[in-house]
This record gives sequence, C-alpha cells and structure tokens, in this order.
Amino acid sequence: MGLNYSHSIIDQVKLYAIINGQPLPCPLLKATYMNNINVWILLINSDNTKLNMYLLETLDLEFLVPYQNIENYIFIIEGCNMEKT
Repeated sequence: MGLNYSHSIIDQVKLYAIINGQPLPCPLLKATYMNNINVWILLINSDNTKLNMYLLETLDLEFLVPYQNIENYIFIIEGCNMEKT
C-alpha cells in the first residue's frame, strides 16, 4: 500500500514537561533541517512562515528542559500532511 503522505508542512513545534500534572514549556533552542540548515525561526511561532518537508528528509530539534522530577512530556507539531498525488 505504501505511504499516503509525502509532503509535510510544519508551522510550529512545542515541548512541555509535565510536573505535578502541570505542563511547563521547554523552549526550542535549535531546529536543523537536512543536517545543516537552521530553521529555528520558522518553527517558534504559529504564523505564516512554515517549513516544507518531503519524504525521508530529516529535522533535528533541541529543546531546553530546565526542570527536574518530570513525569511525562507533551510534544506538539502544528502543521499538516499533503496527500501524495
């Protein structure tokens, strides 16, 4: 059957650490696309600037997690997948 999607549009990424049931934000420090392209500015806000990614391309993210006693994490990717045509 194969993959149904080959193109993703990413607007914003967020990471929250859960402590005592409360989500606490972890700031995005770095966002590197395809090994060396800095795309941090594209991913810190929900706005009109977006990252277009295609099948097998990579995105490395680094967040600051300044907390201890973390119970869990919530990772949010705001965007959409475009169906293969």
